Amino acid sequence: MMRNKYYFLLTDIGLKAPDMLAIICGWVRRDLAGDGVGGRSSIGQAWLEFARSVVWLLAQLPRVTRRRRADAALQAGIDVRP
Repeated sequence: MMRNKYYFLLTDIGLKAPDMLAIICGWVRRDLAGDGVGGRSSIGQAWLEFARSVVWLLAQLPRVTRRRRADAALQAGIDVRP
C-alpha cells in the first residue's frame, strides 16, 4: 500500500512539484516512524517497507513519465494514441 500511494501521487498531473514535495515529506516522515497506511509497524519494518517502495518506484519512473505525459496531453485535448 505504501508504494501505491506514492505512485498515485507521482502520476497526478494536477499537483505542482512544490505541493507534491510537501505531501511526500509528510508521508515519508510518518512512514519511517512506522505510522503508514497499513497501520502501525516497527521502525525496522517501516524502513524496510519504505526501501522496497523506493526501489519499486525508481523502476517505475519510465512508466510514471509516460503516464504523466499522456494524462497531460489528454487534459490539453491532444490525441497521443499510436
